Amino acid sequence: MNRIRKKRTTWRTRAGICLVVFFVLMLIPFVVVLTVVRPEQGTAERVSYEKQDTDAAYYVVCEQDAGSISVPLETALVSVLGGIMDADAPEEALYAMAILLRTQAVYDIEQTGSCIIEGYASDAELRERWGENYESYHAVFAGAVSETTGIIMTYEGKPIETAYHAVSAGRTRSPALLGSGHAYHWKEAECGQDLMARDYRTVIDCPAEKLDACLRELTGSLSITGAHIVIEERDEAGYVLSLSISGGEFDAFRIGGERFRALLGLPSSHFTMESAEDGVRFICFGNGHGYGLSIYQACALAEEGKNCMEILKYFFDEIVFMRIA
Repeated sequence: MNRIRKKRTTWRTRAGICLVVFFVLMLIPFVVVLTVVRPEQGTAERVSYEKQDTDAAYYVVCEQDAGSISVPLETALVSVLGGIMDADAPEEALYAMAILLRTQAVYDIEQTGSCIIEGYASDAELRERWGENYESYHAVFAGAVSETTGIIMTYEGKPIETAYHAVSAGRTRSPALLGSGHAYHWKEAECGQDLMARDYRTVIDCPAEKLDACLRELTGSLSITGAHIVIEERDEAGYVLSLSISGGEFDAFRIGGERFRALLGLPSSHFTMESAEDGVRFICFGNGHGYGLSIYQACALAEEGKNCMEILKYFFDEIVFMRIA
């Protein structure tokens, strides 16, 4: 009887061991997956994207002197990112911009069926532009695109419309005044580090001849003697929303701040005006329209230890990261 009991016990023990081994083997793939996607910073934020059910390869239209060509999106992003960012920018800021640019391209494709990429340069053009730094620069930008392959920002499963600029005037602008035609997801964000940027404050003297020519173009009047320009409205971030221009030879009219700054070639619509010896002096703050992501602040956040997804969530609201390819 003792022998029989001992054998039975041994059989049960072996069966238990087999079951344990079986479950361990079943769990190995999950353990491997968790190990692969675990973020380097030790936070799930870096990989908090969902994968979309699509195998579609995205192509974009790139304008060149010889005509338009169709280029895989991931290939085009290397060139575009290299035209916007510095090669020595913090790695996570580069990742953030790669995701932002990809998101906008996919948004355009899904909205209109195509996306025209500005600033694309062929490999030969990049070699000429970067010279002896080609290999190292290309590795940096291609690495940022590869590291974030297919990742985009979405809201309710759809890519969002994005925006970015070089330097804000201290905070980014609310999209509320742009109207309700689009569901913008960028938000007001404090950008204290932007005040340290080299091009945060720019003084531009606009000669009377240039200003006169611009006003003639706007009014259609041959004479603009005595023209009077007044800033009428600013948004909460300080950017000029509208100006009024009046004079004896033409009807008074209003013009938007962004249109006015584009007409005069000002770096920002966050400006003040004062009389100069021969024209008008514009004191501008920031560089760009001020909406969406500030590149300078994004780099500062990266240097503080923020990862790319944390950086993007600093500027964009209610977003979910998805991988499209």
